[in-house]
Amino acid sequence: MALVTDPSQLYGYEPSMPLAIIGIILFLGVTLITVIQFFHNKTWCFWPMIIGALIESSGLIARGVSVGNPKGLNVFLLQYLAIILAPSWIAAACYLIFGRLVWWVTPSERQNFRTLWCSPRFITLFFILFNLSSFLVQLWGVSAIGASYSSNDTKGEKERGFNLGLKILKLGLILQVVCFGIFAFISARFLVVSRYWNKSSFRVSDGRWRRLGYIIHIAAGLIMLRAIYRILEFTGSHEHPNYLYSHEWSFWIFDALPIFVVFLLFSAVHPGHYLPRDFTRLVLNGKRLAQSKIVPSRRIHMDQWVGNPAHGEPQPFPIEPARQSNVSRQAEFSFFRG
Repeated sequence: MALVTDPSQLYGYEPSMPLAIIGIILFLGVTLITVIQFFHNKTWCFWPMIIGALIESSGLIARGVSVGNPKGLNVFLLQYLAIILAPSWIAAACYLIFGRLVWWVTPSERQNFRTLWCSPRFITLFFILFNLSSFLVQLWGVSAIGASYSSNDTKGEKERGFNLGLKILKLGLILQVVCFGIFAFISARFLVVSRYWNKSSFRVSDGRWRRLGYIIHIAAGLIMLRAIYRILEFTGSHEHPNYLYSHEWSFWIFDALPIFVVFLLFSAVHPGHYLPRDFTRLVLNGKRLAQSKIVPSRRIHMDQWVGNPAHGEPQPFPIEPARQSNVSRQAEFSFFRG
């Protein structure tokens, strides 16, 4: 990718208006579904996904306007900023939901670093802070690139400012990929380790929660694929532009499509259908959760929490002491030992 001085060549290719319109319609549709599910299921902790959906849709709308006005620099920068930064919010939603899921299903005796390699209390905090750092670095890079386009400096000074912003942006994307890599390992390990736990030790007797765990893992992989594409796109020079940067199909296949699939996955397997109400609140009630750990009682079947209005408002669930047979304990291999 290189600084383009000709306003009519901002994209590096001739963008398609029909594709832009299709993209706007599809993303507005999934955004509407996401917002409806958010309020219908009262999944207040899923708010970063709403922000990401709105920013992504706004970016595609701006892209459509920009395609109709190829020389409009401001709207081009607006769509560029929105499309680049929106996935960071979606990633934050994945981290947050995964933390709530681990906190919910993991027996209290196994909520430790040795088992999970990250305490449930700090899973969300760690990845959110990591993701925030990546977001701020990307924002800094995109802002520097925008400033290089809009400044009145000489061509050489603009080129230096552009290259600096591009390097900063690539650094932010690399940080995002590293964060996703760590998250993918932690989440995959949790899904494997939990298979060796005695079923009677789980807080819920229904294994449907694994669907949500798999969806989070797949979504993280898709967003990481998109970040890798962006890193590769931002290579090349003005004399030898990158193939991915100079062809529109790569944007729709490696950027727009993965994000669209993420929205579809969470629409089909929405956290509000799997997590109890106590774990979809904006802020977890630590006292209620602490009390629920102390009160001994039977385990809760998932139908008592989700999709069964006869049970009313979910109450804090009890936790049964974890028990593990010698057979299942021997079945754990050393690397995935929980």
